Amino acid sequence: MEEHAMKPQAIPRVPLVSREHFIASWEKAGQPVIFTGAVQAWPAFSKWTFEWFRAMHGDIEITVRSALYTRGALPGTSAPLGGARRMKLSTYLDEVGASSSLPLESDLDELADTMLGKRPEDINHLVGPSLLRAVPSLREDVRFPDYAPRWLNRLTESSVWIAPRGTFAQLHRDRAHNLYAQLSGQKRWQLYAPHQARRLQPAPLDWAADLSGVDLEVGAARRMTASGLRPDYDFILEPGDLLFLPVNWWHRVHTVSPSIAFNLWWWDIPSAVRVGPVAARIALGMKLQEAYSSLHRRSPASEQR
Repeated sequence: MEEHAMKPQAIPRVPLVSREHFIASWEKAGQPVIFTGAVQAWPAFSKWTFEWFRAMHGDIEITVRSALYTRGALPGTSAPLGGARRMKLSTYLDEVGASSSLPLESDLDELADTMLGKRPEDINHLVGPSLLRAVPSLREDVRFPDYAPRWLNRLTESSVWIAPRGTFAQLHRDRAHNLYAQLSGQKRWQLYAPHQARRLQPAPLDWAADLSGVDLEVGAARRMTASGLRPDYDFILEPGDLLFLPVNWWHRVHTVSPSIAFNLWWWDIPSAVRVGPVAARIALGMKLQEAYSSLHRRSPASEQR
């Protein structure tokens, strides 16, 4: 019985609902939910294949980034692993296609340790906001339900996500509501409720998100699991599904097969009010870390001069 109780519960899966129903049943409750088949009528669902991106936009220059981080130079901070690269989209799509036969790790605690031990050049990179900035017309192919109030249009952000098989996003939380549309491929999600935050050791990433310290050092995730902390939900997001992830829910994301997705973040008034002071503190912390790193990069010879 005890072992069974520790298993993640099944995430609710329902058809798309009205805005009033969404607010009353899901947003106000802060409850994650999958709206099954909700994006199958979008133009993007039938149009956005890897072949289509190659034919229509293969020559554009994009930035691909690692989704991995480690402990920063200052306590409670993080630093990127793998960095960023500039390349043509067609070149990146070659890498995505080549990932299809890669083996997958089913234990995400072990995967977190493995990723931290990789060389920067061996870390998977993904396409995020840079593609939408290069091709803003992509927004015309998505049809999100009208769940975010229209007067909040200036407090929203969107991104296209293209990722190879095996890409891993460490445990983190967003300071905004998130609607995540899976257009092709599959992604495995592990969700941890906001009340588990203290045990997840938040480490600021930027003004809009925190990383969990348990995925920033080898062995920490295993110790967390051994102490009895388990994800509240562990599931596969299928093509055509739309995930609602409320603000402050922690999540890991593992790309099971080459994937194309699109998401929308929006801030309600309480989260926007909270983000303001947090953004200022994090900006100051990032400046201090840059100064600290710059100081320690100076050579002894330059210091003597």
